[in-house]
Amino acid sequence: MNAGTMTSSSNRDLVVILSGMLKKLRGVEEIGPGRWRACCPLHDDQHPSLYITLEDDRLLIHCFAGCKTNDIVCTLGFKMADLFARSPGPRQRVHKIRDLDGHIVAEHVRIDSPTGKKFGGGEAAGKDQMVSR
Repeated sequence: MNAGTMTSSSNRDLVVILSGMLKKLRGVEEIGPGRWRACCPLHDDQHPSLYITLEDDRLLIHCFAGCKTNDIVCTLGFKMADLFARSPGPRQRVHKIRDLDGHIVAEHVRIDSPTGKKFGGGEAAGKDQMVSR
């Protein structure tokens, strides 16, 4: 349950919010980088149905039993606005494309800014290199 492993300058505030939320939940389990599962605070959860994902600019919260995100967030003592980073400027997302064996074969970059969207990407040439097309 280490929310600090995903810390970057763009989501430092989100990590503080996430840490506060995780402390208030039961049955918290880290299920991957930036991903947690826990018991939902709104219903008698015998098997954790609440999933939390830390992305670069937001926290995603979903209860698979159907509880509303706003209700969950309020019950934990936060506001919906707390789920979003407050960093100005364009937002960049990198989508890693993997083959069936799980190896990264390409990356697609999307940059959203007030003036529109830009796309880029290329093939994976090596562990830390990309070749543009």
